[in-house]
Amino acid sequence: MKNVIFVNLFLGLLISSTSLHAETLSNLQKKELTIFGMKAMGLNVGIGQVKKILSTPEIHEMVAAGLNLNGHLCAELVEIRPLKIQSTYEVRCIAYRGGSAKKQYVIDALKGVAFVP
Repeated sequence: MKNVIFVNLFLGLLISSTSLHAETLSNLQKKELTIFGMKAMGLNVGIGQVKKILSTPEIHEMVAAGLNLNGHLCAELVEIRPLKIQSTYEVRCIAYRGGSAKKQYVIDALKGVAFVP
């Protein structure tokens, strides 16, 4: 119950005013990416526990936060691309605020981990 309250509070704070390159993600993919952010925060959750489907800007914020919690640089997420391996995504970020350097990562959404390819 405590995890659910924390998650609801966190999700309420994920309001993004930036213009993002909208990518069409299925509801399942959005749930997987939500799991990535939650697991990166240390929450032990499963796909069945994700009840709210986040908007694309909220997904971008969740993934950026998960990447930063994994020790990677991501000031702004600019692209999410599903890979052929289920629940795995390639993401591209602008590394620093106000910067132009881009970083690329692969995330395993259901494990909550990210790495440099």
